[in-house]
Amino acid sequence: MGKYPCFVTQHRLEREFFLKHLLTIDELVDIDCKDVNTTVKALLPIQRVIEDAEFIKPDLATAASILRDYTLSVRTFLKVRNPLIVICTTDFKVDVSLNFYSVDFIVAVMRELKTHYEHVGLIWAVGATSDYVKYSAVYQTMLRAELSEYVLLFNNMQPVWPLFRHAHVLLWPAPYNSTTLQEALHCKIPVIASSVCDRSEGIVVYQKDNAKECVATMLPFLPKRGRRKIPFIPFKQTERHI
Repeated sequence: MGKYPCFVTQHRLEREFFLKHLLTIDELVDIDCKDVNTTVKALLPIQRVIEDAEFIKPDLATAASILRDYTLSVRTFLKVRNPLIVICTTDFKVDVSLNFYSVDFIVAVMRELKTHYEHVGLIWAVGATSDYVKYSAVYQTMLRAELSEYVLLFNNMQPVWPLFRHAHVLLWPAPYNSTTLQEALHCKIPVIASSVCDRSEGIVVYQKDNAKECVATMLPFLPKRGRRKIPFIPFKQTERHI
């Protein structure tokens, strides 16, 4: 049996991970995942499960070196977009019944933010997904919504937390908590999360799936510089007069 701890967060608990790796582990460190203990005891002969492990703070001094490994498109986006919002997911949940990361919700949030900021940007950091069909579908949705220059899909292999050193807000609509939230708070940026579940101290909550309330909750944390004095209302042509 292995003699090393395994650090697992809820969004990384994959069936393949269980089958291929956990059978070689004798100690599991449970970070912010309430259902690990029950699952592990039912499936695996692991000797000990440690719950509520201490949050391991990232070394902020390494942020610049990690950012240098990001793609040029990400580094350029960080420079030209203001304010900058970050959202992190491990996958795109586009099924209507799940609706964890509704693409329509993100579109509505960005359209609302554009009425206040001309150069607003959102980096949607997705884990190393191999579902490129879904990835492409989300990108096409942003194109149709005329948001492709405002929303950057980041299919990342590197740590995400260095983005928090440049972002103004972490947007978190997920129905669970994660160490990502603690990383953001450690980097001293506000975390705006949905009311779908209980949140930790220091996290600001908005009503689930309410894009206008989400943006209204976000605005006090965004810079006043660059904000439109009068909210911009896009013109919609409903009739054509000849």
